[in-house]
Amino acid sequence: MYSELEIKLFKQRFHGAVNIKGIDFQIHYALNITLNLLLAEEPLGSITLEGIEDLDLQPIKAGNVYVQVKTSNTPWHLCQLSEPLINFISQNKTTGTENSFQLVTDFEQRESIKKLFSKNCSLAEKANLVGDILKCKPLKDKRITRTQLETVILNTEIQSTTKQSLIEDSKSKLVLLLDIHPDEAEIFLLSFLYKFLDWSVERKTITKVNIYDFKTRFFENKVRGQEFEAYGRGLIDRISWREDSLPKDYFEGKKTRFGHIALGLDVRRTKWLNKIQEIFGKTRICIIREASGQGKSTLALRYAYDFWNHEYSFAIKAVETVEHSEQISNYLKSLSELGLPVSVLIDDVNHTKSHFSKIIQNCAGYPINFLITSRNDDYHYFGSVGEVSLEFLIPYFDRQEAKLIFQNLKKQNKIHTSVINSDWAYERIGSPKCLIEFIFLITQGQMLDERLSEQVREIRKNNQNDKIDFLRKVLLADACKTPININHLIVSEQLNIDYQEIIKSTNNEFVYLEDDYIHGYHWVRNSHLLKILHENYSNPAITALKTISLIDDSQKPFFLGNLSEIPGFDVEVLIENFKYIADRTDLKTYLAFLSGIFKIGEYLFFLRNKEVYQEAYDKFNEGVLLLFNAKFLPTQEIDLFSLFSDNRNFREVKELSDMITITHRGFQYVGFFVNSNEFKYEFNDTNLDLIGEVMDWFYWIKKIF
Repeated sequence: MYSELEIKLFKQRFHGAVNIKGIDFQIHYALNITLNLLLAEEPLGSITLEGIEDLDLQPIKAGNVYVQVKTSNTPWHLCQLSEPLINFISQNKTTGTENSFQLVTDFEQRESIKKLFSKNCSLAEKANLVGDILKCKPLKDKRITRTQLETVILNTEIQSTTKQSLIEDSKSKLVLLLDIHPDEAEIFLLSFLYKFLDWSVERKTITKVNIYDFKTRFFENKVRGQEFEAYGRGLIDRISWREDSLPKDYFEGKKTRFGHIALGLDVRRTKWLNKIQEIFGKTRICIIREASGQGKSTLALRYAYDFWNHEYSFAIKAVETVEHSEQISNYLKSLSELGLPVSVLIDDVNHTKSHFSKIIQNCAGYPINFLITSRNDDYHYFGSVGEVSLEFLIPYFDRQEAKLIFQNLKKQNKIHTSVINSDWAYERIGSPKCLIEFIFLITQGQMLDERLSEQVREIRKNNQNDKIDFLRKVLLADACKTPININHLIVSEQLNIDYQEIIKSTNNEFVYLEDDYIHGYHWVRNSHLLKILHENYSNPAITALKTISLIDDSQKPFFLGNLSEIPGFDVEVLIENFKYIADRTDLKTYLAFLSGIFKIGEYLFFLRNKEVYQEAYDKFNEGVLLLFNAKFLPTQEIDLFSLFSDNRNFREVKELSDMITITHRGFQYVGFFVNSNEFKYEFNDTNLDLIGEVMDWFYWIKKIF
C-alpha cells in the first residue's frame, strides 16, 4: 500500500495522470542505485534518468548496464518479457555493441522465467524457452531472430525485490556512505526522493557531486528552519488536525476550526473542491473570494484536510510587516528546498495579514501551494500580488446545494424536528443567501438572530449590565478587525468590574481567546449580536468612544476607519461626543481619530455614489476607476477627460462622472471634528514628529474645508 504522502507527492509532480505504483517503484530503485555512486570502490560515474517510464543507467560498473524496472500485481508469463527484451535488442542495434542489461521487478518470477535467465539451465531447456518466446506476437511483429534474442538473454540479469526492501537499503546507505544520522535518515530520504522526482522529469545525469551538494543544502535549510522556529512563533503554525472538543460550535455559527473538519462535521462541497483542484492543476495560488457566511473557510479547510499532506501544511496567523513576510518566506522556502511538499493556508485576509502578498511574491518559483480566503472588500485592500499567476474561486450557495447539504445532514440525524424541508429553510433565510444561516436554521430549528436575541435577553433579565457592555466593546473591536488585548482590559480604569469572571462566563459562547486577544466568532454571528446589543441603546459610535483606549495604538486608525462598516454607525455621533474623552486622549490617539474619520468620510462618499461607480465599471471595466479617482481626488481634481474629449467612450464616462453627488468627504468630516472639539497638547522633544503630522492635517483642512 502507498502512504497518503507518496500518492499526493507523485500526483503533484506528474499531474495525477500516472501509474503511481510503477513510478514509485522505479524511482525508489533508481535512487537506491544512485547511492552506489558513493561507494569508495566504485569508479567515478554517473546515472542518467531517461524519463519516467524507462530508467537508463549509464556506467556504474564495467561496461554499459541498461536497466528496466517493471511492476505487476501478479507474476509474468513468458510473453510479458517481450517488451523489455525488444527494448534491449533495440539498444544493441543503436550502440552497435553487445550491452549488459538488467530487468528489475517488484514481484517473484515464475520458474520458467527464472530458468531462462539462469546460468545453470540446460541448453536444451533454454532453447525450448527461447522458442516459446519467439512465438509471442510482439516479437513476431518485430521479426526478432533467435540469435538476437539469445544474445540479449545471455547478457541480461533479472532481479526481484520490494519497495520496502529498497527503502531500508537506501536508509542504510545514507547512514554508512553519506554519514546521515540514523534518526534523520527517513526525513532525508523523503527529501531526496522529492528532489529525485524533479531530476527524473529533467532527465538529469546525476553524479556523486550532486548528492553531496544536496546534503549540504538539506542541512543548511534545516538550520534555517530551526532558526525561524526559535523566533517565528505566532506568525505561522503547522496545521493541527486534532479532533475538536466543542463540535456543537460548528452548527451554532461559530468560527470553523481545523478540529471540526477532522471530525467530519462539515458537508463536503464536492463541486467547489473539484474546482479548487482544477485551479491547482494550473497554478499554485487559489484565492476564494466571497461575502461572509458563504463557507469560504470551511471549504478551504476541507480542501487542505483532503488534499494536502498533513505534516507539511501550514496556516499563516499574522504577517503585519515586511519583516514578517521575509521571515515567513525564508522559512517556507527552506522547507521547500529540502524537497518537502509545502502547502500554506491564509484564511481570512485582513490587516493582521496585510503583507501576505509579499510572501506569495517571495515564494514565486517554489513548488509551494497557497490557498487564500478573503471577503471581497478585504482582498481589494490587501490583495495585490503583482505578476504572480493566480486564479479566483467565487463559490455561491444555491437551492440545489442547499438540498444536497440538507440530505447529507439528514442522514446524520442532524436536522431539527421543526424543519420541514430544504426549500422551506432556503426561503426562510432570505437574501442574500447565507450558508452559515442555512446550516444554523436546519440544525437548530430557529434563525441565528432569534437564538442570539434569546441569549441577550437572558443576560439583561439577570441585570448583568457589565457583561452587556463588555460584549459591545469586544464584538465591535473584533468586527473592525482590531481585537482587544485581554491585558488592556484587565488593567483598565474600571477596577470595580471583574473582567476575568466576565471573560470566563462568555468564553466559548460569545467570544474566544487567542494569543491574548479576545475575538468574536463568525462575522455574520457578530453582526447579529452587535445589532441586538445596540437595540434601545445609543449609537455604536458611543461604544467606539468607550472602546478606543483598549485598542493597541498601532491598530487605532484601523479600528476607527472600519467603523463605517458597522450597521447603524453614525460618524456625526462620534464627532459630537469625542469631547467626553478628549482629556484622556493622547496625541497618537488624536491622530488615529483624524485618519479614521477621513477614511469614514471617503467610504461614505463612495457608498452614496456606488451605483454610478458600478455602472461605469460594468460598462468600461476597471480602467474607468483611474479616471474617476483622478477627478475626485480628496486633495485636488485632475481632469483626464479633457485629454480624450474626441473619444465617444470617454465622453460617455465623463457623463457618468457628472452624475456623482458631491457631499461631505473625508477632509470635511475631519474639519468638523477639529472645529467641534478642543484638544490640548504640549510641545516636547518626544512628540515633534506627531505634531508635524497634526500640522499636515490642519494644512489640508484649511485648504479644503
